Amino acid sequence: MKTLYLVRHGTVYNPSGVSYRRLPGFYLSEQGRAEAQLAAESLRGIHVEMIYHSPLDRTVETAHAISTVCPAEATVCHDIIEWEVDENPDIVSQRMLSFWAIWMAEEHECAVAVSHRDPCRALLHSLRETQYEWTDDHSGPFPMPPATVYRIVCEGDEVRIEPHFSPVLP
Repeated sequence: MKTLYLVRHGTVYNPSGVSYRRLPGFYLSEQGRAEAQLAAESLRGIHVEMIYHSPLDRTVETAHAISTVCPAEATVCHDIIEWEVDENPDIVSQRMLSFWAIWMAEEHECAVAVSHRDPCRALLHSLRETQYEWTDDHSGPFPMPPATVYRIVCEGDEVRIEPHFSPVLP
Protein backbone atom coordinates (compact mmCIF):
# COMPACT_ATOMS: atom_id res chain seq x y z
CA MET A 1 0.00 0.00 0.00
CA LYS A 2 1.28 3.45 -0.93
CA THR A 3 -0.07 6.69 0.50
CA LEU A 4 0.42 10.22 -0.80
CA TYR A 5 -0.74 13.26 1.14
CA LEU A 6 -1.46 15.99 -1.40
CA VAL A 7 -1.23 19.45 0.18
CA ARG A 8 -2.09 22.88 -1.16
CA HIS A 9 0.15 25.63 0.21
CA GLY A 10 -1.24 28.12 2.72
CA THR A 11 -2.64 31.59 1.96
CA VAL A 12 -0.20 33.90 0.17
CA TYR A 13 0.62 37.47 1.20
CA ASN A 14 -0.66 39.40 -1.80
CA PRO A 15 -2.14 42.76 -0.74
CA SER A 16 -2.07 44.11 -4.32
CA GLY A 17 -4.05 41.19 -5.76
CA VAL A 18 -1.37 40.32 -8.32
CA SER A 19 -1.97 37.25 -10.49
CA TYR A 20 1.32 35.75 -9.32
CA ARG A 21 1.17 32.17 -10.68
CA ARG A 22 4.92 31.43 -11.10
CA LEU A 23 6.35 34.78 -10.06
CA PRO A 24 9.02 34.55 -7.36
CA GLY A 25 8.73 36.39 -4.07
CA PHE A 26 5.18 35.45 -3.10
CA TYR A 27 5.45 34.05 0.40
CA LEU A 28 2.88 32.86 2.88
CA SER A 29 0.96 35.48 4.82
CA GLU A 30 0.73 35.28 8.60
CA GLN A 31 -2.55 33.41 8.11
CA GLY A 32 -0.86 31.15 5.54
CA ARG A 33 1.93 30.26 7.97
CA ALA A 34 -0.68 29.35 10.60
CA GLU A 35 -2.58 27.25 8.01
CA ALA A 36 0.62 25.48 6.97
CA GLN A 37 1.33 24.66 10.60
CA LEU A 38 -2.21 23.27 11.03
CA ALA A 39 -1.79 21.14 7.90
CA ALA A 40 1.54 19.92 9.28
CA GLU A 41 -0.04 19.07 12.64
CA SER A 42 -2.67 17.00 10.82
CA LEU A 43 0.19 14.79 9.63
CA ARG A 44 1.78 14.33 13.07
CA GLY A 45 2.41 10.68 13.84
CA ILE A 46 2.36 9.62 10.18
CA HIS A 47 5.60 8.05 8.99
CA VAL A 48 6.32 10.34 6.04
CA GLU A 49 9.40 9.23 4.09
CA MET A 50 9.66 12.07 1.55
CA ILE A 51 8.25 15.56 1.06
CA TYR A 52 8.01 16.80 -2.52
CA HIS A 53 7.27 20.44 -3.22
CA SER A 54 7.04 22.86 -6.09
CA PRO A 55 10.01 25.26 -6.34
CA LEU A 56 7.84 28.32 -5.58
CA ASP A 57 8.35 30.15 -2.28
CA ARG A 58 4.90 29.45 -0.83
CA THR A 59 5.23 25.68 -1.29
CA VAL A 60 8.77 25.70 0.08
CA GLU A 61 7.48 27.40 3.24
CA THR A 62 4.58 24.96 3.56
CA ALA A 63 6.89 21.98 3.05
CA HIS A 64 9.22 23.36 5.71
CA ALA A 65 6.34 23.56 8.20
CA ILE A 66 5.51 19.94 7.43
CA SER A 67 9.15 18.84 7.79
CA THR A 68 9.25 20.25 11.33
CA VAL A 69 6.45 17.84 12.30
CA CYS A 70 7.31 14.95 9.97
CA PRO A 71 11.08 14.80 9.73
CA ALA A 72 11.67 13.66 6.18
CA GLU A 73 13.83 14.74 3.27
CA ALA A 74 12.25 17.55 1.24
CA THR A 75 12.94 17.79 -2.46
CA VAL A 76 11.92 20.11 -5.26
CA CYS A 77 9.72 18.61 -7.97
CA HIS A 78 9.15 20.77 -11.04
CA ASP A 79 6.25 18.62 -12.29
CA ILE A 80 4.03 19.89 -9.46
CA ILE A 81 4.66 23.60 -10.03
CA GLU A 82 1.80 26.07 -10.54
CA TRP A 83 0.21 26.24 -13.99
CA GLU A 84 1.47 28.76 -16.50
CA VAL A 85 -0.63 31.15 -18.58
CA ASP A 86 -0.25 29.09 -21.76
CA GLU A 87 -0.94 25.72 -20.10
CA ASN A 88 -4.36 24.18 -20.42
CA PRO A 89 -5.84 21.73 -17.91
CA ASP A 90 -4.79 18.71 -20.00
CA ILE A 91 -1.12 19.74 -19.92
CA VAL A 92 -1.26 20.37 -16.16
CA SER A 93 -2.93 16.98 -15.68
CA GLN A 94 -0.17 15.32 -17.72
CA ARG A 95 2.53 16.98 -15.59
CA MET A 96 0.82 15.88 -12.39
CA LEU A 97 0.33 12.33 -13.69
CA SER A 98 4.03 12.28 -14.60
CA PHE A 99 4.83 13.09 -10.97
CA TRP A 100 2.36 10.40 -9.85
CA ALA A 101 4.02 7.76 -12.06
CA ILE A 102 7.49 8.67 -10.80
CA TRP A 103 6.33 8.56 -7.18
CA MET A 104 4.54 5.25 -7.67
CA ALA A 105 7.77 3.74 -9.03
CA GLU A 106 9.78 4.87 -6.00
CA GLU A 107 10.26 2.78 -2.88
CA HIS A 108 8.67 5.30 -0.51
CA GLU A 109 5.40 4.01 0.89
CA CYS A 110 4.28 7.32 2.35
CA ALA A 111 5.02 10.78 1.02
CA VAL A 112 3.72 14.34 0.98
CA ALA A 113 3.45 16.52 -2.13
CA VAL A 114 2.99 20.26 -1.63
CA SER A 115 1.61 21.95 -4.71
CA HIS A 116 -0.97 24.51 -5.84
CA ARG A 117 -4.76 24.52 -6.11
CA ASP A 118 -5.20 23.80 -9.81
CA PRO A 119 -2.40 21.22 -10.16
CA CYS A 120 -3.72 19.42 -7.05
CA ARG A 121 -7.25 19.38 -8.41
CA ALA A 122 -5.98 18.29 -11.83
CA LEU A 123 -4.25 15.27 -10.27
CA LEU A 124 -7.27 14.33 -8.19
CA HIS A 125 -9.56 14.52 -11.22
CA SER A 126 -7.09 12.52 -13.32
CA LEU A 127 -6.91 9.77 -10.72
CA ARG A 128 -10.70 9.65 -10.64
CA GLU A 129 -10.73 9.80 -14.45
CA THR A 130 -12.99 12.84 -14.50
CA GLN A 131 -12.53 16.02 -16.52
CA TYR A 132 -11.14 19.02 -14.67
CA GLU A 133 -12.06 22.53 -15.71
CA TRP A 134 -10.55 25.68 -14.20
CA THR A 135 -12.76 27.37 -11.63
CA ASP A 136 -11.92 30.25 -9.32
CA ASP A 137 -13.82 28.84 -6.38
CA HIS A 138 -13.69 25.75 -4.23
CA SER A 139 -16.67 24.00 -5.82
CA GLY A 140 -16.76 20.56 -7.30
CA PRO A 141 -15.79 17.19 -5.88
CA PHE A 142 -12.36 18.35 -4.68
CA PRO A 143 -12.53 21.64 -2.78
CA MET A 144 -9.01 22.92 -2.30
CA PRO A 145 -8.87 25.93 0.03
CA PRO A 146 -5.37 26.91 1.23
CA ALA A 147 -3.60 24.25 3.33
CA THR A 148 -6.07 21.52 2.43
CA VAL A 149 -4.72 17.96 2.56
CA TYR A 150 -6.06 14.97 0.64
CA ARG A 151 -4.97 11.42 1.38
CA ILE A 152 -4.51 9.23 -1.71
CA VAL A 153 -4.17 5.53 -0.97
CA CYS A 154 -3.12 3.09 -3.65
CA GLU A 155 -3.61 -0.64 -3.04
CA GLY A 156 -3.02 -2.69 -6.15
CA ASP A 157 -5.17 -1.17 -8.89
CA GLU A 158 -7.48 0.61 -6.43
CA VAL A 159 -6.96 4.31 -5.73
CA ARG A 160 -8.89 5.90 -2.86
CA ILE A 161 -9.03 9.66 -2.41
CA GLU A 162 -10.08 10.94 0.99
CA PRO A 163 -10.17 14.43 2.49
CA HIS A 164 -7.63 14.45 5.33
CA PHE A 165 -7.62 18.06 6.57
CA SER A 166 -8.83 21.53 5.73
CA PRO A 167 -8.66 24.57 7.95
CA VAL A 168 -12.00 25.84 6.58
CA LEU A 169 -14.01 22.72 5.74
CA PRO A 170 -15.90 20.59 8.28
